[in-house]
Amino acid sequence: MMVYELYFEQHMKEVGIDVLSIINEKLKMMNEKYSDKNFSFLINHFYEWYQKPDNAVRQRILLVDTRSANKIGLINKSV
Repeated sequence: MMVYELYFEQHMKEVGIDVLSIINEKLKMMNEKYSDKNFSFLINHFYEWYQKPDNAVRQRILLVDTRSANKIGLINKSV
């Protein structure tokens, strides 16, 4: 999704499936809150955040095929 957003930023924002701003905000918050922690702690914390069912990034990934059927959905189907 992050790579797609590098190429289709405007489209993804228009259809509400952009994720970079969400991820950047989470990483910024983690850096401020856990700057004293080691890298493995940060990776684990990010992973646990991402795995939650109500995670906005996960929800947007699930919407790709319906909201961007003619662009990103097509790419996903061809892979």
